[in-house]
Amino acid sequence: MSKKIFIYVLGFVIIYLTYINVKVLYFNIKYSFEINKIKKELVKEKTLQDDLRDKIKDTKKESYIEEKARTVLGLVKKGEVAYQIINKKKGDRN
Repeated sequence: MSKKIFIYVLGFVIIYLTYINVKVLYFNIKYSFEINKIKKELVKEKTLQDDLRDKIKDTKKESYIEEKARTVLGLVKKGEVAYQIINKKKGDRN
């Protein structure tokens, strides 16, 4: 009788340890996928951050400021003549 109980207990312990190992393996795989996903997102964010830093550097350059003053604000330098091209749309009568 005690041999049967020992076998049942041993079987239960083996099943329990197998369950724990499978559970740990499952979570390790799950979290490794999440870690890889987050690492990829981090690389994208660092690339975006580098692009934004470059854009900030460009905006501080005089040539960038001058180009924006001309295109956005329509400013011209002394002695220059500004021209504005007006496109007629199809269907306009004027």
